[in-house]
Amino acid sequence: MLERFEEAVSWGRRASEGNPNFTPAYRPLAAALAHLGRIDEARAVAQRMLDLMPHFSVETEKRIFRESGKLPLILSGLRKAGLPA
Repeated sequence: MLERFEEAVSWGRRASEGNPNFTPAYRPLAAALAHLGRIDEARAVAQRMLDLMPHFSVETEKRIFRESGKLPLILSGLRKAGLPA
């Protein structure tokens, strides 16, 4: 949410490697990669998350982050990563 995307990628990788089944780590990782223009990597992370959570949709994130002040940034990153609406 601080728009420090490289840092977010670093932490997201650590979290997902530490617990590959912890899906909340994949969301910010996919979005940060997408915002950095690393679309292929973002889509691979998004696909991994969808493999674990096949019914995920960006709509869920709207409810979770609606008060964050960063909702458009979060949603655009997730969409760029190829996650379903």
